[in-house]
Amino acid sequence: MEEMPTVDREQITRWILDGQHVLDALPAFLEQTDRGWARTVETEQELERLRHDVAELRRENQQLRAERDEMAEAYNKVMNDVVAPMNEIATKIKVTPRRSPFERDPRPAPVPIAPSQASTP
Repeated sequence: MEEMPTVDREQITRWILDGQHVLDALPAFLEQTDRGWARTVETEQELERLRHDVAELRRENQQLRAERDEMAEAYNKVMNDVVAPMNEIATKIKVTPRRSPFERDPRPAPVPIAPSQASTP
């Protein structure tokens, strides 16, 4: 039987050693892949839970907005039913509406005359 050339033998030895390194690293790669898949499943479950929560919050928000609109409409109706007749009555009996103590006077305030200007001859 012929002997292999030295170059081929060295190359085959290098391939065997490289293959051994790859096989040694393979379990770590598989473990890392498993952890990645587990994390992906957890993330997808969390995403689904968050989507469900957002859908519930949107429904609740829609309901609250509808209730707010109903309350505003009821308030406006009450104000129209109460205030409008009161204004009509006040107009008929000629009652002047009272001003709020917090309302500003639209007329400018009188400018006080300084005592030195008032006594000039």
